Amino acid sequence: MLASNSGAGIERLIAEAARTSSGRGTAAGGLLAVKGPLDRLLCIMVSPFRVPDGGFGPALPAAVLIFSDPASLRAEHEQPEKILKKIYGLTPAEARLACALGAGEKLADYAGRTGVSLNTAKTQLRQVYAKTGCSRQALLIRLLSLDAAIRLAAAHRSP
Repeated sequence: MLASNSGAGIERLIAEAARTSSGRGTAAGGLLAVKGPLDRLLCIMVSPFRVPDGGFGPALPAAVLIFSDPASLRAEHEQPEKILKKIYGLTPAEARLACALGAGEKLADYAGRTGVSLNTAKTQLRQVYAKTGCSRQALLIRLLSLDAAIRLAAAHRSP
């Protein structure tokens, strides 16, 4: 959800995310675009944050806010593959594979299209899992679709 550019919008997203983190809501969070200094756009991603039970009393409702500056990602050379390399330390081949899977391509189709063996693609995928902390393809796709920096890079990529 992309919320409006108001203080009430951020307060609502934080409150909904905090309710969800405490088990009293179902909101997944959202994105908020606000104008910063010199009318620069700033994006804020709000997400529920469940604190693990550490035995120090009851967990309190919490939300995590991730701030990003789309202008810093707008450079023509900033492709999603480069963002993945920077964030997760992927090799160029691993980043291309992750982007292809994130775009809905099947692993076997990717291997055929790029001329690598299916075994090589599987090996690269295992490396992507290790570097991103994912254990299966569905989690990787979810990570890629939720990562604000990657989404912003893809949205501002020149054709």
